[in-house]
Formats: sequence, structure tokens, C-alpha cells
Amino acid sequence: MQNPNKTKNRVPTDRELISLREIASRKGELLKSINSQLSEAQGRYDEIMARYESILSELHAAKRHAAMLQTQKAMISNEMNEICGVLHPVRRLPVETLRHIFEETLEASTRAKLWQATQLSYVCQHWRAVSLNDPSLWSDIIVDFRKPVDAITEYWNRAVERVKMVPSNVCFNNFGGEKYSPFGMWGYEEEEKRKVAACGLLRIPIIRKLEINADTTCPIIEALSMIAEFPTGQLESFKLGKRSYEMSNENSSWDWGVFLHQFPPTRLLALEHLPNLSFSQSKSFSSLLDLRITFCGDFDAMELLCLCPTLERLVIQGCYGFYKDYLNQPPIAIVTLTALEVTDGGTFPWGAPLHFPSLSTLVVHMIEDDLPDEIYSFLANHPSISNLDVFIDTPDVIQLATMAPQLTKFTVFSYADGLVKTFSDLASASLQGPAFPRLEVLDLRDTFINMEEFDHFIKTRCLPAEHIKSELIGNCRPLRELVVTLPKTHTGSRLIAEATRIEKGDDGMTSLSWL
Repeated sequence: MQNPNKTKNRVPTDRELISLREIASRKGELLKSINSQLSEAQGRYDEIMARYESILSELHAAKRHAAMLQTQKAMISNEMNEICGVLHPVRRLPVETLRHIFEETLEASTRAKLWQATQLSYVCQHWRAVSLNDPSLWSDIIVDFRKPVDAITEYWNRAVERVKMVPSNVCFNNFGGEKYSPFGMWGYEEEEKRKVAACGLLRIPIIRKLEINADTTCPIIEALSMIAEFPTGQLESFKLGKRSYEMSNENSSWDWGVFLHQFPPTRLLALEHLPNLSFSQSKSFSSLLDLRITFCGDFDAMELLCLCPTLERLVIQGCYGFYKDYLNQPPIAIVTLTALEVTDGGTFPWGAPLHFPSLSTLVVHMIEDDLPDEIYSFLANHPSISNLDVFIDTPDVIQLATMAPQLTKFTVFSYADGLVKTFSDLASASLQGPAFPRLEVLDLRDTFINMEEFDHFIKTRCLPAEHIKSELIGNCRPLRELVVTLPKTHTGSRLIAEATRIEKGDDGMTSLSWL
């Protein structure tokens, strides 16, 4: 419906005029009221805005003042720190005392020794003089052969000057350099030979530990062929290898024995990721006590054992050796060997005529479901073994207990069921008694535990005879320590609650003892 008041040339009636005047009067009064309220609101806004600008001005002034005070505080604090540093009693300590503190600090920390020594030399002139004149702080010499020859030469000269007559640990990383370098093949060889010549080992008076890690891009035999200068004296340890295994048949006639004998005798020899280990029979490693071979290529352990008459520990990790017809070979006896570790699927001539009368620790981690028969025979032929550590899917505990009843410590990595029951089972005719009657420490890694069987095992193998619930079998010794992964249902076991518990790190293992 259209508004008739908008019609053009229309003349309103008297009644309409009266009504319209009343409406206009009311709207005028309303407009006057709104104008009054608007003026009042505008006044309040102007007043608040004035206060806001005043507060904002004070805020910026206070902020500038606070910033100025912070700057002054930092300057004064630095001056105070310098004064306190000069006044600190450590500054006035005798040089020998301060040197002893430096040495103990480096020994107790897990940070890199070279980094810490450098930080100490930055504190003040006095500390720098003390640290630079303490050769033991700089006894770790680490050279990266991917760096330019000038940088390596400068670092080596500085290291030789600082280390003096203190036994040093020398480490060559990326030895042989990056083969595919911008210099090209001829330039690469010349550059690397200059680096090797710059790091003359004869310039270090006493080398305690020597480590050579070949670059991953360079065949290790090619890199080692660059060494023309060998140290003198005697090494505590010598580690040789590279970061990854090298599948190469180059220089298969390379005699590692001849090469290694150019270095001083060492007590520990570690060989990692080396190809085609071959050793001549001309000269033995008479000083070698600890031999560790890790992920190396084909090698004959029998050939190597003949050269190590004084060996005390042998570790073979992930190595697939080849063995000749060792049945016709003369027996090999090493009376000093006390520990043998074959892990990560490594191979070893278990059936060979080997005699280790002092062997006490045997570690065997296999990738097969069960141990080969040769290992059981090896155990039977070495009754001196008291500590056995096996990693196997389904270990034959009865067979192990038959061949090695003398064990005092037994560690088992296995997911098989029923292992706990085996140790308290008297039903096996082959054992004629409980398994491992002399056992003192049992470590069950990743083994499923049935709580009913576990409680019975605790009563028969863990509780001392004087315990009211003890069912100790025969003349068995109660276990001094039991290491297990406790299931969630163990909370209701009173026997476990009575035990002395020690959590073993972050692997979820728990040590229990009732003695």
C-alpha cells in the first residue's frame, strides 16, 4: 500500500494536519533528546581520549626509562663481573692447582675434550696461559681429512706444539678424503698425500690410542696405502675401519698382518667394515689382549687365532667367516682367553679343535631358531664357562643345562614360552635334577612370564631355605639376582612384594632379590 502523503499536489484535510503536527512535535522532542545524549557522549569520549593520550605518553616515557636502566644495568653488571672475576679466589690459585682443576673438569664431563679445553682458554689471559701449558688438555687430536690441506697442517702443527710428552689419542676421520673431489683423480691423490704427509705420526711423542676411519667414498686399502710414516712405542688401542661395509674385491691379496705390524704393538685391536681379512703366518700379535672384528668381509678365524697367543677377549660381530677343513688342523690353545663374543649372526668355527681352558664368559647371539650342535659340544668341552649369554628364538634350556651345568650367570634373550618352568622342572631324565644348580644370576630378557609358574619358580629357585614359603630344590643355591620384565599382573604377588627391587635403566627390566 502506497503512502498517500507522497502523492503530488494533494491537499491534506484539517484532521490530517492536526495529526501530522502532533507526530512532528513528538519527533522533534525525540531528536532534541538524542542531540543532548550525543553531546554528552561526545564529551565523555573527548575526556577519556585525553586521559588515554596522557597515559600513553607516560607509558612510552616509562618504557624508554626502563630500557635505559636495562642498558645501564648490563654495563654495570659486566664491569662487576670483570671485577669479581679478578677478585675470585680461583684467579689467585697456584698454576698447578688450577691445572689440576682443569684436568678434573674435563675428565668428569661428557663433552668433547678439545671443545672444553678451547672454552677454558677463552676465559682470561691467565687461564689461557695455564690451559695452553697443560698438554693433557689437548691430548685428544682429531683430524678431518675432508678439510683443506692448509687447515689440517695448521691444526696438526698446533697440536704437536701443545701436546708435548703427554700420551695422546689420535683420530683420523674421513681418511683418504672425498675421492670424487673437484681436483680430479690426479689432483685428488696429490692433495690427500699432502694431507697425510702433514700429519706425521712420528711428531707425536707418545700415542696412547690411534683410530683411523676411512672416508666412505674411498676404498680403504687405497687410503691406507698413502701412509708412509708409522708411529713408534706401544699403543693401548688401535681402531681401523670405515663407516660402512665395503663390497670390494680389489687387492684381495692385501696382507693385513704385514700392514698392522708396521704399527707399534697394541693391547686392543678393533677392525670394522674391512674387506677380505687375510693374515700372514710370519709374525704373531704377542701383545694383543683384546680383539674386536665388526662387520668385516671374509676371514678365517682359525688363521687369526694362531697369531694371538695372549688374547684375553675376542669379539666377532656380524662377520661371515670362511673356514677350511679345520678337522685336520692342529689344535689351537689360548690359555689366556677369558671372554668370547659372537653376535649379530657372526660365524665362528665352533667345531674346530679349540682349547680355551680359562674361558669364563661366552656370548652367542644367533639369527637361527636354535643353537647349532657344534655350540653345545663347545660348551661341553669348556667347563670353565660360568657366564653364558644367548640370543635365540627357541633355546633348548635342557640341552644347555646338560652341557653346562656349572653356570653361575645365565642371560637369555628369547620370546619363547615356558622358560621359567624349565628352571624348576625335575621331570627331565637327562638332567637328573634341577637345571643349573649353581646358578646365582638369571637374566630373562623379553621372556613371557606366566605368574602362576613364576610364583612357583620363586619358591623353588629364589627364596632362601629359611623362608617359610621356600621350596628350594635339593642342594640348589638360591638366586642372588633375578632380572625380568614384570607383567602388569604382578601387583597382587606377595612374593614379589617381599623382594628387593632395582629398576634396570629405561628398558623396563627389574632386578629382584630375596637374599
